[in-house]
Amino acid sequence: MTQQVSAPPARSGLGTTGASQTARRETWSRQVRLAARPSAAAWGRRIVRHVLREWQLEAISGPALQLVTDLIANAVPVSARGLRRDQLGRQMIVLTVKLTGTSLRLEVWDANPVLPALREADVSGDCGRGLLRIDFLSDRWGYREARDGKAVWCELTYPGERSG
Repeated sequence: MTQQVSAPPARSGLGTTGASQTARRETWSRQVRLAARPSAAAWGRRIVRHVLREWQLEAISGPALQLVTDLIANAVPVSARGLRRDQLGRQMIVLTVKLTGTSLRLEVWDANPVLPALREADVSGDCGRGLLRIDFLSDRWGYREARDGKAVWCELTYPGERSG
């Protein structure tokens, strides 16, 4: 698992001064490549849980964990024929967690260029409800075409200002 990190300053009282107003408006992010396997959803939840704790946003962990689960669950099966692979030849997806001044953005890149579309869920079927849950739980969601695939994202507005 490879991780690119742009981390916020440490919490006050832990050897640093408090975050300035400028730092509060910065976009902080984490990006992790995950093998496109069923275990990717569990890894994605661990990463998001850790990041929310670090960024002091545990209040939105419930919906954020469900959203990352659905984003990854949609990406894993469609990535089977994609071009991006790790050193062992496993198909990869990319999870990005971003924090802006007003929201948490979760984004998952996969190797399938077919764009997502909301549809009626088959209540008796095993699939078809993930994007509906994303639409229901997030404040905004969308997708963008990306190199060798697409990225599906959603945003949650977090309550109040985070402390520095």
